[in-house]
Amino acid sequence: MGAPARGAPPARRSIAEIRLEVRERERIDRERDREIIMRERERDLRRELELRERQLAARDRVLWEREREAETLRSREMIREREIQIELEAAREPLSYGC
Repeated sequence: MGAPARGAPPARRSIAEIRLEVRERERIDRERDREIIMRERERDLRRELELRERQLAARDRVLWEREREAETLRSREMIREREIQIELEAAREPLSYGC
């Protein structure tokens, strides 16, 4: 059998062939939908990861700044303690009146 003659009506398809074609289209649509959902989920997870990384970086900066402030305060306290120690030692020394 060759191709239908020009102007001839298209060959009739059976109900089984139509159902098979519909099932195939539905399967392709489900697969496409599943891929779209997976890409969206991946995009959402990437965004969430980027947000968490930015939050951690911000927290690390705050902690680093607080640590520097604490070091500065400790240094100042050590300097002040040393100044007080020098003043106490000076106060303990006997005064010399040019003798």
